[in-house]
Amino acid sequence: MSKSQSQLVSSAVPYVNDRVLYEAKQYLPHGPDEMLTVDRIAAFVEGTKGSPNVRLAVLGTLRAHSLNGAETPSAVVAVLLAAVAILVSSVTTLSEFGVAIAWAFAIGSVILGGWFAKLAFAAHARRMTCGVWLAAYEDALR
Repeated sequence: MSKSQSQLVSSAVPYVNDRVLYEAKQYLPHGPDEMLTVDRIAAFVEGTKGSPNVRLAVLGTLRAHSLNGAETPSAVVAVLLAAVAILVSSVTTLSEFGVAIAWAFAIGSVILGGWFAKLAFAAHARRMTCGVWLAAYEDALR
């Protein structure tokens, strides 16, 4: 994997996990680089024709991933960081120890922000990838 794509993958944002029906895993993307081809779409339509549970598992997983991004967790973390920043800013006026706490908070916030940025990019890539796969599969089933 090239460095430019490393931000699009996170172990915290899996494409396929243990909750997905085993037979459905072959029809799902396993990363943002996985190609959707006409042959894969035809294999899905034919391979799940007699297996409605597998078809439902594939479409359900793709729909869930295409609707789920990192917006809510990112917003919650941002609000919590803002609240802690207000508290830390008042502590900094008390002493030099408060300044040290503020620096520790700032460094921690940058690290946490970087981790959440990677998570958000990975969630966005999964959302877009699964949305495309879902639309292609639904179009083929019509």
